[in-house]
Amino acid sequence: MGSRLPLTSRTNGWFEEAVQEWRRKQGSEIEEEEKVAFLDLMRRMLVYRPERRPTADEVLRSEWMLKWALPEYERSLKQRTNI
Repeated sequence: MGSRLPLTSRTNGWFEEAVQEWRRKQGSEIEEEEKVAFLDLMRRMLVYRPERRPTADEVLRSEWMLKWALPEYERSLKQRTNI
């Protein structure tokens, strides 16, 4: 199989480069608990067999969506209306 890194190592490396670096430049960083929930959701959404992927409803009820994404979205909507 070659010298491919385990999925978790590759995913963490991608997350660090694609997300965390940008967030640090913005003056923040995603904490470990959110990172774990986000990567768990992404892994489940990217499963090869579509019937094993979460439904849209399951994604909307996921830990990451309920604890971080939706509250942040609602905050951004309030900020827009206050401008």
